[in-house]
Parts: sequence; structure tokens; C-alpha cells
Amino acid sequence: EKQNGNYTITTDNNKSFTVSNLYDASGHHSKFTKYEKNKNIKIRYQTFYGEILNMNHKYNINECIIMDWSMSHDDPYPPSFVYILPLDNQNILVEETILISDNKIPIHIVKKRLQSRKKKLNINNAKVILTEKYNLPMGGSLPTKNKGITPIGGAAHMVHPSTGYMFGY
Repeated sequence: EKQNGNYTITTDNNKSFTVSNLYDASGHHSKFTKYEKNKNIKIRYQTFYGEILNMNHKYNINECIIMDWSMSHDDPYPPSFVYILPLDNQNILVEETILISDNKIPIHIVKKRLQSRKKKLNINNAKVILTEKYNLPMGGSLPTKNKGITPIGGAAHMVHPSTGYMFGY
């Protein structure tokens, strides 16, 4: 709510804060930020499914695989890659990612691809500790200038397609 050039923000537990500048990190579908009307700019999507695995044995913490595109898949969707990041000497993050697509890819597609890849890498019996999945919007119209509101990350529609890093506008 905007009054006298300030914004009043009310949290879910009814705490209110009054601020003169608001950093909008609410994501790609922000209710605070207004966007340019440009019908030529299309939102695309990065789709990923990942798991943190407990390997039940020591894993080489110095071995990291980034953007391995070496496996093909028998489906009509864009190619994907995996990265494997050791978190410590027993836990790793494995994540299958479709870098960019014109449409949201069903999560079960990248999950199935990850399961196939885990089998090929002989890590399919590791215990799954945590999963993450999402269709991350990429691009879109730029925010309009709005005094007092600075969109950042997804709210600014500035998500780097190869890293997922988000920037301010």
C-alpha cells in the first residue's frame, strides 16, 4: 500500500513496516512491479529436477561435473544436461536441467531423465535426502521505472539462462 510516497508492507503474521524504498524479490509474477507492454518478448522456461543423495560411501569431494550433455533421451523434448556437485564426502547434488524451452516442460520428464542417468552412473541406489524441481521463467518484458520500487531477480525478469543467477534492474 502506497501513502505519502512511502509503502506499507504487512506480513502474513500482521506485522507492518513502512519504507520509502522497496526491493521487490517476489519472483517472476510480482504484484508490486509493473512491466513494459511488449508483445514481441516471450517468456521461456528452464526446467530442472534435482536430488540430494547420500552415497553411503565416501565420495570424492574434489570431483564435480558441470553441464554434462553426453546422454541423449528418447523423447520429443529439448536436450538436457546434468551436474553433480559434492556437498561433502558422502552427499551429492545431482540435477537434470533443460536449459531453455518455449514452453514449460513437465517435471516428470526431467525426473525420468535423471533416473536414467543415475542408473547409467551407477548411483541409482543412493538414498534421496531432498528433491528440488521447478519451471523457472526466463526473460519477459522489462520493468517500468517506478519510484521507490526496485525489482531484483525474477521480479526484474533478469535471470541468466545458463546459471539461474538473478540480477537487479
